[in-house]
Order: sequence, then structure tokens, then C-alpha cells
Amino acid sequence: MLPQSLVLPLISAFAVKKKISMSSSRLGLRLAVCLLNISEARRKHIVENIAKAALLGKNGKKHPEVSVLNIFSDQDYNRSVITIAASIDELNSSVLAACLEAFQSIDMEVQEGIHPCLGAVDLIPIYPLTGVGVEECGAVARRKDEVHLYHLPYSWFPEPIHAKLHDMSIVGLH
Repeated sequence: MLPQSLVLPLISAFAVKKKISMSSSRLGLRLAVCLLNISEARRKHIVENIAKAALLGKNGKKHPEVSVLNIFSDQDYNRSVITIAASIDELNSSVLAACLEAFQSIDMEVQEGIHPCLGAVDLIPIYPLTGVGVEECGAVARRKDEVHLYHLPYSWFPEPIHAKLHDMSIVGLH
């Protein structure tokens, strides 16, 4: 879990958006965050379109329970990390929409950068924020129906984020 100092401002942001006046501990929000790693940083409009895809539902309207908290882009690496926070129920579809936009927008034939890439989307880590456990985040990450439907490569690190690298196993890398 993230420290409360990081979680409370996020909860407050959701509460303000929804004009909720009760304390954050009683809101019952179940929030998780994805740090989506994409192989693009030099073309800002592409990175922004990928972030926007995470915010929009299939109907083209904004998801009320999804926020892009940050976009960090490294020009030398030509890699960006888009931080997507959402209710655990909405996170999967938002991340999948962003991934599909990345696959359509990033041409790996011409991609250059000093960071080695696995593809247009390199990494999709999902972390619990509040009201959600690591196990639920893992369940979102392993939804194989969507992974197989779009032929997305995936791996699952079954240990919490503080586990040692040599103790982690990669399962199902396609």
C-alpha cells in the first residue's frame, strides 16, 4: 500500500470531483493506480492522446472515476510513464484503452531511444492505493480474456512490490 500522505490527497481529489462532504475514511473508495510505461516521449501529442484514451469510456465520455495524475517523459530514453488512478472496477478498461491507443500510435519500426523496449507498451504495473489489496490488483492485471483478445504480452510478478528481484517469477510472457 502507498503511504497515507500520498493516498489522502488522491481521495480528496475524488471527493471534490464528486462533491462529497464526508471524511475520506468513510467514503469506501477502492482505488488503485497504474504506472503505464510506453515507448514514446518525443511526440507529445501521441503521449497526450494515449493519456486521454485512459480517461474516455467507449461512449466517448469521460470516466468519472478515472484520473491521469502525472505524465513523466524522458526524451533520451524516448519513454513515458502515465500514472492512471481509478476505482479498481474502472482501472482495467481505462488501462486497456490507453494500451490500444499506444499500439495504434507508436510505430516500433522507427522508435529510437537509449532504453531497450519490449514494445509500444513496456510495462503495466498496478498498485493498490486504498481499500484494495495486492491480490485484487493482480486479478486486474491477469484478466486473460482481454490480454488474449488483443494479443497483448503480459507477465505477472506474484510478490508485493517490495520483494527482491531474484524472488520474482515471470509467468505467461507471450
